[in-house]
Amino acid sequence: MSSVSAGKGADAGQGPDGSEGTQGADGSEGAQGAEDAQGADDSEVSEPVDGTSPAREWLSRRGWHTYGDDLLVARLERVWAACEAAGIQLDDELMDGYAEALEQVARLDGDTVPEDPDEAVRRVVVGTVMLEPVLLTLRLLAQRELSVRRAETVDGGRLRTDLRR
Repeated sequence: MSSVSAGKGADAGQGPDGSEGTQGADGSEGAQGAEDAQGADDSEVSEPVDGTSPAREWLSRRGWHTYGDDLLVARLERVWAACEAAGIQLDDELMDGYAEALEQVARLDGDTVPEDPDEAVRRVVVGTVMLEPVLLTLRLLAQRELSVRRAETVDGGRLRTDLRR
């Protein structure tokens, strides 16, 4: 999949009905639900006078391709601003770490695309929508696992099974 197709046209985060975001396997809303709660939409993206934003500047430093009316960049600008408004500061080190991890995911995605054009489109579109909740759930499981391991270390190597203490 080329970077042009990922950045133009259908947003990679669109659901099957054309709306942004997806619903997770547990019924929870994806990132779009948080955006909606903040009241953000495409019309509310404010561009600084010089046309730059922290997201665009980071993407430029990262060397990732962007386009003038890039829907994915606009989305990153919205969620970046929402994070900062909530007191979650994003810096190059954090964003680079996330980007490196997600480049590995993107490589795995690309490696699973069949050669047949019809099957390739199906895999990219349906696979992206269906795998997003899998990836989000794996992230939560990994966070839990790391927390349990840290707690074991702090608690003298013993796993606390009664979390009500």
